[in-house]
Amino acid sequence: MIAVLQGHTHINECVVYKDCRYLTSGAVCGDWWKGSRWGFPEGFTVVSLRDGKLSYRYETYGFKSVSQPTELERGG
Repeated sequence: MIAVLQGHTHINECVVYKDCRYLTSGAVCGDWWKGSRWGFPEGFTVVSLRDGKLSYRYETYGFKSVSQPTELERGG
């Protein structure tokens, strides 16, 4: 096994354990469309596997969240 790919936590990290990379990717929605999650900008990971060698990079796309008033703030 070369790598395990996951993304549930919405953060970007790589942990190596017993010569296997565990890649956690950030999320295109960041912190559920409210901006970055723990300092990790909204984006996705691009993974390439060639000749048994893994490479990866994180791509951001410049998403800017816009706060929407809650129902209570709207008077509802």
